[in-house]
Amino acid sequence: MTEALLQGRYIASSAAKLQVLTALKTGQRQILVTEEADKINLVMQACLDCDSQIATEANTLLGELKNQQAIDVLCQEWEKTRSKHLTTALLQGRYIASSPAKVRVLTALKTGQRQILVTEEANIINLLIKACLDRDYQIVTEANTLLGELKNQQAIDVLCQEWEKTREIHLTEALLQGRYIASSPVKVRVLTALKTGQRQILGSEEANIINLLLKACLARDSQIVIEANALLGELQNQQAIDVLCQEWEKTRSKHLTTALLQGRYIASSPAKVRVLTALKNEKLEAITKDGVEVVELLLQASKDNDPDISDRSILALQQLKNPEAQEFLCRLAIEQDHQIARHVTVAAQYIPRDPNQRALFYFLTEQWDKYEGLDFEHTMLETAYKLGDEQLHKRITEKARQAGRIELARILLGGVQGQRLEEMTDTEWETTLAVLGNGKHWEEIWRLVGKVSAVKTRQLLQQLDAVKWFPSLEDEKTLFIKLVELAHNCVEEIPTLEESINDNSNLFFLCHLLVGQMSREDMIWVQTRCSIGSNSVRALRLAELGVNLRNTENVEEIYDADFNWLKFLQALINLRRRFDIEVEDAPKQIDAGEFDIEIE
Repeated sequence: MTEALLQGRYIASSAAKLQVLTALKTGQRQILVTEEADKINLVMQACLDCDSQIATEANTLLGELKNQQAIDVLCQEWEKTRSKHLTTALLQGRYIASSPAKVRVLTALKTGQRQILVTEEANIINLLIKACLDRDYQIVTEANTLLGELKNQQAIDVLCQEWEKTREIHLTEALLQGRYIASSPVKVRVLTALKTGQRQILGSEEANIINLLLKACLARDSQIVIEANALLGELQNQQAIDVLCQEWEKTRSKHLTTALLQGRYIASSPAKVRVLTALKNEKLEAITKDGVEVVELLLQASKDNDPDISDRSILALQQLKNPEAQEFLCRLAIEQDHQIARHVTVAAQYIPRDPNQRALFYFLTEQWDKYEGLDFEHTMLETAYKLGDEQLHKRITEKARQAGRIELARILLGGVQGQRLEEMTDTEWETTLAVLGNGKHWEEIWRLVGKVSAVKTRQLLQQLDAVKWFPSLEDEKTLFIKLVELAHNCVEEIPTLEESINDNSNLFFLCHLLVGQMSREDMIWVQTRCSIGSNSVRALRLAELGVNLRNTENVEEIYDADFNWLKFLQALINLRRRFDIEVEDAPKQIDAGEFDIEIE
């Protein structure tokens, strides 16, 4: 039957399968060309027929298809099976499926006709990306090549987004080959511009992308990091610069510092960041014209861990142009004893505008020549002291004590006339002694002898005696020696034997009373008691004072201490009569003891 079939070259007219097989067996495959669409599945089956002649003819026919519908069927079957004979037919006919899209993409790539897909990029880009992972090397190669040749921006955006998600090597290669920059979203646009080395394109977008640039500096991709850092040093938009400066101030990271210095950026706000960036870039002129608010910020900056900032903050403080800022710094030096403010104001020669404050400023900053030239009568310092609070008193006192400045002693005493002697506190008195002693103002101390109480006078005389000082005048020297001797005989604590003598006269009270304020009765009482000479009379005197004489063991000792203070008081009374006779509202005759004074 086969011989007859071949001899007669018979082709069945019905039964499609029989018709295909007989046409192939008799070598008349061309008859099937017009019926490709209907017979294509039977032809593909025939390729596997046990008859080699049929199989050969079938395979040959598959490579000569003309009908697109038949071609689509063949391509779809090939995509499913990837069989060798279908691949051969596909390549032989260079078939490209019209649909579905996936098969169309794969067949175009397999047959090396990727250019046909260019106009379809937007629709097939995801299929191309997947094709890069195909098991067929030829498809992969063609897909990767086509990904690097995209023209459609929509397709490019899809590729860029997929690259940003996966960072696959083949996508990276395509990105670099095509130098693609996504149009959106912003994050992908920034990363692709940086990755492809086209950071300049982002210049006009700085304000919107600055935060993304800052994050890109921390990316894992070294190329992106390099480009991001480079762009951060080339910013032109002030809003973007402000964001960078604020981030730098928070982190002080090395790469942001590099960008800050490279761009020589100064923030416009906030004020703190503006000051710090100006200092870091050594643009002091940008802030030295500012007002009071810059002073506090510069003082804070002086404690910064960055030596560039801390050192330059002091220089900036010394170059302030605003008078109010200079005045504020002076107030800090005066009111708070701020050490940096003190150093800067002296070095820059800033001074308060108010003369009284200026005098106080000179005093507290130890500019003695300038102080003396301005407040030679010390009235300004006295006013400042009177109006000041306890803290200022303490500072003036400490400064005067350290420098031995007599001005403070005169203020505390109430001038040369000692107008404040009565109201001086113990602390003020101790300060006065320290100031006079540290300044070696021995003459001033000597002038106070006899003007203050016996207790305080004793302190003065001991202080002078300790340094072996003597008055220059001979008669005063003799008096001084006598007073020192009397003072040494007085015990440290004043005896309190009597609670009340002659009504208001009390030894303890009198020793603490200013000599000049003692009443006539007090003076007479002291003189009377000092005139007592014999021991028996002394004992009688003790009885007057109410001393219990049954315990006589310590009577002489107690009385001697009492008597020594009385003699010291008498000497001071006599000294007061000698030097300090007040005549205001005085009677016509003043009883001075040894002689009387008549006033005309």
